Amino acid sequence: MSFVPYRVISWSSTVRRGGIAIHGSMSNRLVAVASYSARTKTGATSNMSARVDIEHGGLARYLVDYLLTTIGGLSDGQRVRLVVPGWQEPVIEAARTCGCGARLELHRLAKSLE
Repeated sequence: MSFVPYRVISWSSTVRRGGIAIHGSMSNRLVAVASYSARTKTGATSNMSARVDIEHGGLARYLVDYLLTTIGGLSDGQRVRLVVPGWQEPVIEAARTCGCGARLELHRLAKSLE
């Protein structure tokens, strides 16, 4: 596996963005990706996102730990929001293991108009 961390330069001095992409060692296929937007302003909420290939669910805990540690170093004491699709069960479980609690459950519904 290869890990590719990155940072996004922002003109705002109160926001730090970055993330990590993980590629499989044999196929060089993208197997996991995580990103964050850490707010350094007091009272602000930071955001993070993680997606893991279902065959590599074991990486979910690493990604969530990485995001929480990184955001904690940039905006210690702030709230963190994580939005996870329902089919990303390994990420949901990893977030719960790290102390995150479900705040909302969302459903997107669609209808074909004929």
